Amino acid sequence: MRYALSVILCLGIVVLSGCGSEETAEDNTETVSEENTATDANQGNEKETESNGDKASNTEAEVEPVNKEGENLSVPESFPPDILIPDGANIIKKEVVPEENGVRNTIKFLLDQDMNSIAEQYIAFFEENGYTIASQTELEGVSKGIRAVQINTETGVMVDIFTPEEGPVETTLEVF
Repeated sequence: MRYALSVILCLGIVVLSGCGSEETAEDNTETVSEENTATDANQGNEKETESNGDKASNTEAEVEPVNKEGENLSVPESFPPDILIPDGANIIKKEVVPEENGVRNTIKFLLDQDMNSIAEQYIAFFEENGYTIASQTELEGVSKGIRAVQINTETGVMVDIFTPEEGPVETTLEVF
């Protein structure tokens, strides 16, 4: 009987001490969040975190999610300005998704050009700007896909071009 009571008492102590650790972890999380908020306010959205003398910096601004459809939409503010958007593109959808490692920007646009010329523009753009083309796909006469990555900036781009039966060619451009 004493043995069983001792075991229950020991388990109770372990459980209670574990609960105390969670509260401490929550308190530490709040402190770190407060420090990051103060850093954001003091340095214009530049986050700096120090841990054991190591310093990490993230200069990306906080980005709000966006999901909008329409005609002649503007490019999302967080969309990289150096990514090709062909002249005459009518942006009909834009989406911005904040992620753990950055931001995923997607636009869909209509363009009065054939699928092959749009694909050739993107292939030339990637080759001229230091991207590695990871893959190309084609469904004969219907769609083309191009996946590219710029290793030094860790920027990935996916281009999906679709030719509908009627109307302008639809291109979805995703940058992550």
